[in-house]
Amino acid sequence: MSVSRSIIALVPLIGCLTAQPALAQPLPASSGDEATGARDPAGVPRPEPPPTPAADRRDPRERAAAQAVSLGRHAQAAMSYEALYESTGDPTYLREAGQAWRSVRTDGGRREAESCFRRYLAAAEDEVQRAEARALLARLDGPPPAPPPLPPRYPTPPPSPAGAGHDAAPVDADDGRTPRVSNGFSAKVDVGPALRVLWGHPIGGAAGQLAAGAQFKEWGAVHGNVDMFLGETAEGLFAKTFLAGPGFEFIFGRVRPELMVQLAYIGIDRATRDDEMAAMGGAVGGALTVDLLQSPHANLYLGLTSRLLLTTEVVLPAASLRVGSRFKVP
Repeated sequence: MSVSRSIIALVPLIGCLTAQPALAQPLPASSGDEATGARDPAGVPRPEPPPTPAADRRDPRERAAAQAVSLGRHAQAAMSYEALYESTGDPTYLREAGQAWRSVRTDGGRREAESCFRRYLAAAEDEVQRAEARALLARLDGPPPAPPPLPPRYPTPPPSPAGAGHDAAPVDADDGRTPRVSNGFSAKVDVGPALRVLWGHPIGGAAGQLAAGAQFKEWGAVHGNVDMFLGETAEGLFAKTFLAGPGFEFIFGRVRPELMVQLAYIGIDRATRDDEMAAMGGAVGGALTVDLLQSPHANLYLGLTSRLLLTTEVVLPAASLRVGSRFKVP
C-alpha cells in the first residue's frame, strides 16, 4: 500500500519535468508579423530603411566630357565623345561630339562637326536617329547653341570716363591678361653699353639699334636692323662700327630670340697718322630679349646681343647689353 502511494505522488512531478522543454521553445511568428516584417522585443514593427539614391552609372569619361562642355572646353569634350564612340560603338556619342565641335566657332570646328554628324547618320540605329542626324546637318550653317554662362575669372574694371583714351585693347581669352598679338608693323629702338675686342685689346663704348619690319601674330617678326657702335681703345683711339641687315625674331611669350645676318663697316683711328683704318665685311650673330613690361602697342625689354664681325683683315667679337622699346601698329 505504501509503495502504491509513493508512485501516485511521483506522477505530478514527472509531468512538470516533461512540460518544461516545450515551454522553453519560442513562440511561432504570427501571420501578422510575417506580413509586416521584423518586430522589436516590444512587438512594434521596425521601420524600413530609406531607399538610397541611384548612383550615376554613366561612364566616367562621359561625365568628364559633360563637365568640359559646362566649362566651355568644347574641343576637349568633342574629342572625349569621339573616343567614347570608338570604344562603345554608341552613335549618340557622335551626335554629342558634333554638337561640341559646332560650339568651337571656327572653320575647323564646323568641318569636324559636319564629319561627326555624317558619321552619326551612317551609324544611326533607327529612323529616329537618322532623322535627327539629317536635321543637325541642315542646321549646321546656323548659329551654334549658346554655351552656358560662366562666372568672370577677373573683376570687371570700372568704365573709363567718356572721351578718355582709346578703345580697350583685345584680350586673349586664355588668361584675360595678355594682350592678343596680331599681324602688323613693328619697330624697336634700344641702346646700352657695348664691348668690342680687336686683336685681344678691348674697346669699350656704347651701341644703339633701330629696327623696323613686320610682326606675324604670335610666332615671330622680321626686321631690317641698323646698328651703330662708338667707343675708344685703352690707348685713346676712337673706334666705330656700323651694321645693317635683316633680323629674324621668334616669340616665346615674353622671351624673343633673334638671328641676324648683316653687312659691317669697321673704322679705327691710326696712332701714327690722322686717318683711320677702315674695313668692310659681314657680321653674324644673335640677340635674346625679355619683355619687362607689356601693353597692346608697346613693350619695354632688356636684351643681350652678341655678334662676330668678319673682314679680310679683322675678326671682331662684339657684345652689348641693351634696354629698349618695341612698338606695334596692327
